[in-house]
Amino acid sequence: MLPALIDGQIAGSPLTDLYPSIWSLWATEGWWFNWQTNWLNSPTGQQWTPSCIVLGTLIIPLKPFISMASLYNTLILISRLLGCISFYMAGKAFGRTHTSGMLWMLVVAMSPMIHGFAVEGIVEGTQIWPLGFWLWSLKMKSPKATIAFAGLIILSNWYWACTWGIIQCLRLWKKPEELNLLILPIFLTAPLWASFLYQNNSYPIHSDVLRAMGFRFVLPTPNFLSPSNPFAHSTYVGWVLTGWVLWIWKNHTVKTGLQLVVVGFVLSIGMSWMQYFPVLSSIRFPYRLHLLTLIGLCIWIGANVSEGRSNRMILWLILLEQMTLSPIDWIIPSASSEYPDYTSKIDGPVLEIPGPLVRAPGTINPSKPRLRYLLYNQTKHAQPSGWKLGFNGLQTESNCFLETRLIDPYATEIERKQRGDIECWDSLRWIVVHNNNSKLDEFFTSIGFVKTSVQGPVLWNRAD
Repeated sequence: MLPALIDGQIAGSPLTDLYPSIWSLWATEGWWFNWQTNWLNSPTGQQWTPSCIVLGTLIIPLKPFISMASLYNTLILISRLLGCISFYMAGKAFGRTHTSGMLWMLVVAMSPMIHGFAVEGIVEGTQIWPLGFWLWSLKMKSPKATIAFAGLIILSNWYWACTWGIIQCLRLWKKPEELNLLILPIFLTAPLWASFLYQNNSYPIHSDVLRAMGFRFVLPTPNFLSPSNPFAHSTYVGWVLTGWVLWIWKNHTVKTGLQLVVVGFVLSIGMSWMQYFPVLSSIRFPYRLHLLTLIGLCIWIGANVSEGRSNRMILWLILLEQMTLSPIDWIIPSASSEYPDYTSKIDGPVLEIPGPLVRAPGTINPSKPRLRYLLYNQTKHAQPSGWKLGFNGLQTESNCFLETRLIDPYATEIERKQRGDIECWDSLRWIVVHNNNSKLDEFFTSIGFVKTSVQGPVLWNRAD
């Protein structure tokens, strides 16, 4: 993160989910008690659930004083630190040794997969600390803390909530008296997760795409031998950790660890049958359930190792391997935190084009970098957008503004011939054209807009 912090930039890749993640934090304030967002699909708004309700709520009083870029960087840093602390505490509670605590911290909180979320710019993906504290509270035999942390997991990240639910369900086989520890957190957070599931289920995903987003049965190219890759899809276990598991195989006595390894591996593959089961059908990136496998391995090893110099050396080797041989870039990239000058002129509902293109979740979408001006710029001018955005910030069910596909270099021939509802334009005050294309000039003039600036993005303002 240091390059971004030194240069005043944002830590994360601008090519993936960084700007939507920042926007979600910023927009959480307006979601409360509306249960939707009015920043999109102007003037009616649309259904939307924040990606990280906890962090988005915590920063509400800080937004007037600290930039969103600084807030995001701070949240990433704090989240990574809390993740390390919580899983160290959980590991020490499970294995009753410092070595076990360090093992959990390295293998889970500092894993290539979790680091990959910081590389991609997905702050909610780094929110594993509620899960770590929940695991710790189980061993501390504190039901109130267990329920509270379980609720935080559900509010922090959908995939880690699935991880929590699976672990808790496996525990119920042995301890049915813990049913309240499963039911109460779900009941207390029901309106929020129900809204998310409804929204997420509205976009089916092809089985081939689901499998592509699953466990990778290939030997990854080490990050120092491959070009920088911001798309941090990782199910890396590591040679050192695998060898350690095999070395202690005969001493293994904890069945829970083996159960989590098997369940986590099977679910992370991304098989098509998952789409026929409630909750699992909402999973778009099954590789993230690899976290179950990592936790299972930690339980497995942590219960069978003791303090000692040799074990500490193995921990250092795991850290070195994760930094060099995993496919995830060690250094987090930086993205611009600057706002263009034209944002200071926007004083009403705006449409920035070219806009989002509809592409299946998990497939390459060339319009994704546009989320910088479609979403991030809104955190500066604070005016509603005419675009209706859905899953991952790029799907849209709206029939509005389809005419703008005419100037989109990535649109298909069919998309360029589409026409939308002319009444959609009535709610707009500004149009911003980012590719200096004049093919729509006559149309904009006919619906009452006047060109006001041609320097950089072309601005159109509704004639009074």
